[in-house]
Amino acid sequence: GLNERLQYINELFNGSSEAFSDAVKRLDNLGSYQDALIEASKFAHEYNWDLESETVEELVIKLKRRHG
Repeated sequence: GLNERLQYINELFNGSSEAFSDAVKRLDNLGSYQDALIEASKFAHEYNWDLESETVEELVIKLKRRHG
């Protein structure tokens, strides 16, 4: 939903909706959960994610549903 999208933009992509949209496109085009995790780890490093945060955990769950 919209609230979730805004949460991801604000917490994971430093408020950049463009970076979020780019990430979603890149993640959606991957063929496996493992590839999605590798790509997400690049975003985590680039945007300095707190890997223990609920938001990151929710994203990983969504990736597993999408690619698992």
